Parts: sequence; C-alpha cells; structure tokens
Amino acid sequence: MSHSRVRVGEHGCRLLVCLVPVVVFGVGLVFGPLEQSVAAPPEAAGAQADPFQVGMRLFDTKQYDRAIGAFNAAIQRNPSYAEAYYRRGECWRKTWWLDRAKKDFQQAIQLDPNHVQAHFGKALVDETTDYWDEAIAGYTKAIRLDPGLPLPWIRRGGLFWNRGDHHRATADLDRGIVLCMKKIAQNTADANTYRARALAYHTRKQYDKAAADYAEMLRLDPGNVEGLVERGRTLAAKRDKPGSDADFLTAIAICTDTLQRQPDDLHAYRQRAIARNAKAFAWKERDDFLAALSDYDGVVARSPGCAAAVFHRGHCHAGASHYAGDPDGALYRKALADLTEALRLDPTYVAAWRERGMCRTRHAIQSGDPTDAEAGAADLTEMIRLVPRAARAYCGRAGAYGAARKLDQSMADLDKAVELCPTMAEAYELRGRLNMAFGHTDAARADLARAQELQAALR
Repeated sequence: MSHSRVRVGEHGCRLLVCLVPVVVFGVGLVFGPLEQSVAAPPEAAGAQADPFQVGMRLFDTKQYDRAIGAFNAAIQRNPSYAEAYYRRGECWRKTWWLDRAKKDFQQAIQLDPNHVQAHFGKALVDETTDYWDEAIAGYTKAIRLDPGLPLPWIRRGGLFWNRGDHHRATADLDRGIVLCMKKIAQNTADANTYRARALAYHTRKQYDKAAADYAEMLRLDPGNVEGLVERGRTLAAKRDKPGSDADFLTAIAICTDTLQRQPDDLHAYRQRAIARNAKAFAWKERDDFLAALSDYDGVVARSPGCAAAVFHRGHCHAGASHYAGDPDGALYRKALADLTEALRLDPTYVAAWRERGMCRTRHAIQSGDPTDAEAGAADLTEMIRLVPRAARAYCGRAGAYGAARKLDQSMADLDKAVELCPTMAEAYELRGRLNMAFGHTDAARADLARAQELQAALR
C-alpha cells in the first residue's frame, strides 16, 4: 500500500499516537501452581530429614525464599528429580526471579516431558514477560496433557481475549468455567477453583459474577492477599471505589502486620507492593503511587540483580509519571533508569523493551521531542526482533513513528499489525485515523467500522 506524502497537522499526529495501546498498566493476575499430588523422591521416601519435604513445608507456608535452599539440597541429592526442579521454579517465579524460574521449568520438562505443572509454570513466565506465542503453546501443551484442568484453558483464553480473538477466547473461557463448575460440585470448599472461575468471569467482563466468586473464595480463605487484590481490581472495573479500596487496604494491612512481626519477610514486601501498585493504577492517586514505589525500593534493595523487581518499580514510575503528574520529568527519568537496568540484567526481557519503548513514546507526545519517539521506536524494534509475530509491538511502534512524524513507516507497521492479528481492534482504529489523515476516506471508514465491530464483540 503506497501513500502520497502529505503534511498531516499536529492535531492529527497527536490523535494517532494517543490512540496507541501504549501499555496495560498494573501487575497481572498470577496464579500459584496447579493442584496436584506430590510424590517423594524414590530414594528419600520415608527419610526423616528429606530436604524436598522440608522445602514443601516452607513452600506451603509461603516462605519461598527459604524453600529455595531446601530444594537446592533436594536437587543435589537427586539431580534427576523433576518435581524438585518444578517446585524450585515456582519459588523463583513467586520471588520474581523469572529467568531462573523458566530454566527450572525447562529442566523439569526435560526430565519429565509430561509434567503438566511445569508446562503451565513456564507458560505463566512467558506470559508475564510478553512471550505470548510461547505462553499459548505452553498452555496448549498443559491442556493436551490434562484437559480437565481449568486454569490452562482460562489463561489461554485470556491471551486470546487480549489479542481480540473473541471466538477462541470465549471457547476457552467457557470451557474453563464449565470445568470449574464440575470441580466445585465435587468440592464446594475448593477456594482455588472459585478464584480460577473469578478470573474467567473477570476476563469476560462479567464483573458481578467474578466478584461473587471472589467473595466465596475469601470466605473460605479470608487472609488471602492475592484474592483481595484481585477482587479489588474487579470492583475497580465496576467503578466501585469504596469496595475496591476496602479490599486493597485490607491486603495492605495484612502485609503490614506480617512485616511488623517479621521485618525481614521479603514476600510480604512484594505482596504489599503489588497491593499498593494495584490501588494506584485503579484510581490514579499520587500518594498510592508513592507508597507502592517505597515498597518497590525495599524489594529492589533486598533482591540485588533481580530484573523483574527493577522492572516492576520502573513500571510503577512510568505509571506515576503518566497519571499522577510529573512536571519536572523526574519520575519519567527514574522509569527509564529502572527499565534500562532491567534490560541490562536480562536483555531478553520483552516486557521491559515494550515498557521502555512506550514510556518514551508517551513522553515524546507530551514534550514534542522526536528524539524520544525515535528511541521508543528503536526499543519496539528490539521487541519485534525477539518476538517477530507480536502485532502489539508493530502497533506500538506505529505510534512511535507517528510521534516522530514518520507516517509512512507508521502506516506500514499498522498494515503489518493487521496482517499478524486480524482481530486487533486498536490496529484498525489507528490505521483508520491515519488513512483519514492521508485523505483515504473509503479505507478509513472501512477500518473504523471493523474496529467498532471487534470492540463490540469484546464488550
């Protein structure tokens, strides 16, 4: 598709880049391990001081940092014990060492290719770090190995939903809901299954049903911080600020109480940071961002070298800069510094390339500095190199090119985004706006109509 070189006004450029889906702020919903019985290692069965069982006791009481040491000893005792690698991987994931978690999940899969939990755990890490194709493949493998587990269906459905693929998303989410209903019928006290079904309903924007399931989950497990944060997000999506704030503040209070009793409990710091971060992104209040950043400072200081910890803080700095006011650009500079450090620690961290690219693009829109836009485009180019079929990366780079006044390149990226993901409403809307700016009225109307059709399917 060729385009005549016409001069598009400042308003047109700003409209184009402001419509780009620059980032989905906030920490995603992350579930724990799939429920499954755990066998002791053959040579250690019945052993009184079996390090694997020590690790499991620590794991079950959420002492993940300490459990890692016990699983290290279990692996030293039996290097071919897949379950020990999987459990250590879960500890790494829950403590935000995502690269280490992925390696352990891969080792567990190498030792036991049919290890459902390891495929699921690796898929969670891939989803968190923006390797969506790999995540979908991992969830699909888990489904093939055990089609009766609800969570792989629900997580895969969520990724399809994020891509605008309403048909496949609905099929997966509905299947997950049906499987949850069957499990609840067998055990009405299964808090984890209520939580899984709540996630499915939340993804489908059926917030009343999601809130009801979270209520039942929290009745069964009233101190569950993750459940409180997730229900707080659901209530925020319903614009129920009093209910949402109550859940976030309860989660924060539980973590604060833990830290008063155990000041070195790093997991409580992480959980409180997530709760404060969720509250900040739900209601965009500056004090909440600053409180979350204070906790992230504590986590980063206690986890030197952890790319995800620095990334989360950078993400929060970026959100504070975007939503809570940043007149001197200090928060923006801190966001860039954190995201750059995360990429130094892990150059394959796709989510950090995306975040830094979009952070720079937003700043370019506000400042009018094309240098920031070009740097943002370069970051998104690296994301494309790592995940070549990520339509959202092309869509984001189109916004960066728009801010840099490189409109032909912006159009080429939007064409590629639509080619890779024909159900991506944002790409059609952006391309429609740009076609309108180019004076291609018929093409613009067709794109905008398609965007409306896709958006309506996901309401």
